[in-house]
Amino acid sequence: MNNWILGLLVFGGFVAHFLGKLMELRRSEQTLTLKRYVRAHPYQIMYSVVAAAIAGVAMGYYDELTPITAIGAGYMCDSILDKISKRTESALR
Repeated sequence: MNNWILGLLVFGGFVAHFLGKLMELRRSEQTLTLKRYVRAHPYQIMYSVVAAAIAGVAMGYYDELTPITAIGAGYMCDSILDKISKRTESALR
């Protein structure tokens, strides 16, 4: 499979989790928009994108990147950062 397709699948996994998270947040905060969320969390989003890219490249280097693992890597990189952020936030309270 072409590397650019796998890259798109990594990005697609990231976007799938990101949009799911945004939909969930909108249930409790109706005024939340994509633009407001991005402005409020620019570093978290950039970190997730960079982590997804690194995971995709590393898995590709070791011949572990398949269409399913590509989607999973992108999804997981956004998901794991949410978990870490929530734990840090609750520890600081």
